[in-house]
Amino acid sequence: MISDNLVKPENLPEVQSKILANGLEHVHITVADTATFSARVGLRAGALHADPAEQGSAHFLEHLVFSGTKKYPKKTDLYDLVDFVGGSHNAATGWHAVNYYVSLLARDADKALEFISEVLVNPLLRIEDFNREQSIITDEAKARLSSVSYLSWVELNKLYFGDRRWHTSAVGTPEDVKALDLEKITNFYHNHYRPDNAIIVTAGPQSFDDIHTRITNWFSGWEKGTTTAIAEPNPTIDSNQKFANFQSPMAEQTTIQLIKPGPTELQVSDYSQNIASAIIGGESYSRMFRHIREDLGLSYGLGTSIDRRPNYGCWHFGAGLDIENIVTFSSAYNQVIKDLKSKKVSESELQRAKNDLLTTILFECERTSALTDFWLSEYLSPNPLDSMEAVVDSIVSVTDSDVDSWIADYISAPSTILVTSKNQVSESDIEQLYEA
Repeated sequence: MISDNLVKPENLPEVQSKILANGLEHVHITVADTATFSARVGLRAGALHADPAEQGSAHFLEHLVFSGTKKYPKKTDLYDLVDFVGGSHNAATGWHAVNYYVSLLARDADKALEFISEVLVNPLLRIEDFNREQSIITDEAKARLSSVSYLSWVELNKLYFGDRRWHTSAVGTPEDVKALDLEKITNFYHNHYRPDNAIIVTAGPQSFDDIHTRITNWFSGWEKGTTTAIAEPNPTIDSNQKFANFQSPMAEQTTIQLIKPGPTELQVSDYSQNIASAIIGGESYSRMFRHIREDLGLSYGLGTSIDRRPNYGCWHFGAGLDIENIVTFSSAYNQVIKDLKSKKVSESELQRAKNDLLTTILFECERTSALTDFWLSEYLSPNPLDSMEAVVDSIVSVTDSDVDSWIADYISAPSTILVTSKNQVSESDIEQLYEA
């Protein structure tokens, strides 16, 4: 039987959690036989949490907190906490959250925790640092305007989302960055950088009790907020079927992007929709990839993905191709959709996708940095799983009917389509994408 070949993860790391008195949630993954330790803090303080008139403030603050703290006024001294022992550190701001992370040798775990606590709890937020970072971040925002892929992503978001906050990256536009001032950044810090709005995830060979004691030592002085943190807004979505052509002289390749309304995190808590996405076009074994790339050679890179949030969800499909092949490509996409309608998911397709996910989890279990990333995403969701075994069970229990249901959801959802190219592309050239 094919199912006998399903990957069976064993000796999975233990996941435990506890909330500190100040509201900070701590999640620790105990990983036996590893020499590394990683810590990652996520705050619900992404670009969408900022006032519409203060676009870019979440990302700006991410830069500014690294510029100096009460104990380490000089950035170089702060960085040396981690750099001097061979560790790595960084941060990233998205639409929905910002996260800070450190990885180093397990023996230096306290240095990682001190580094993150200093950055989050004791930043100086000085005017001289603000002025320097404003120039740097303005250049960062300008650099994005030279990227065709970024510009086309912006155009697609404009078609689909009504709120301007969904139209750019967390960095904002150069004009957004120049309009910010230190008072706006400081207010964002006080409203959102608070323990009751944060989760810290750690992974290493230490026991939960050991690391939790250290977490309490480094973070118990972080004071709760006195006001309610600003919630992420609900998006205004225009999901009617529509088409736009974005012309750019820099576009050496024509790209097709589709976005469709999909399931939210509150609608589904298992991996069935991830498996559906993989079978449609998300992996090299997908039906889109095998027919459009492998059989017909029409595209080097193509794929589907799914983005699920508590208040909305989206299916995405994208492909790059030669403009001369656009009509043939549309026909090939249409054919795959017809095939998905008539030929249900096979047992071998389902097992292949499950094994892909299960093997990825096993690889992540070998790396503490990957584990903190995975579990931070899990705990930031409204219905988090609480163990590696629960994750495995959620994947293994997916049935072919579950996947067929989500594929039908993808097929029936109206498409917002953007074609990016040097030349004008007419809607009739891609009409078979609509017919699908």
